[in-house]
Amino acid sequence: MLYVFGSFFVILIAKGIMKTTPNQKKVFIVEDDPFYRAYLKELLGRHKHISTQVFSCAEDCLEHIGENPDLILLDFYLDLENKHNISGHHFLEYVDKNTARKKVVFITGEHNETLMESYHTFRSMRYILKDHYAADHINSIIKQLAA
Repeated sequence: MLYVFGSFFVILIAKGIMKTTPNQKKVFIVEDDPFYRAYLKELLGRHKHISTQVFSCAEDCLEHIGENPDLILLDFYLDLENKHNISGHHFLEYVDKNTARKKVVFITGEHNETLMESYHTFRSMRYILKDHYAADHINSIIKQLAA
């Protein structure tokens, strides 16, 4: 689809993927909760310099990891009831070992000391709880990304 707004062209590609313009930063959202995934997409959509691509599971994100996102927002506990899904931890292990340096931010609803320690083991940037401060923390990271 092609939408024209004044002199700006916005190209929307199938599956809700937006083509990144030269000044935009690409952010991948990996979140299995459809409501929180939509919330994060809307939150990041407020930043004109951000292009987002959303994934409901880590496997789908790994298929696109070659697109070199500037940041990955990763839910740590991804649908573990489905035995075919890999966890955020295993996703991060793979990304850490097999790709160029990626900025990853863990997002989780659980305050867990072991989890907080494990994010330091990898190259992830931050650990954010899904609480009433999450939007402030994410906006702060997005502003740093744009700088």
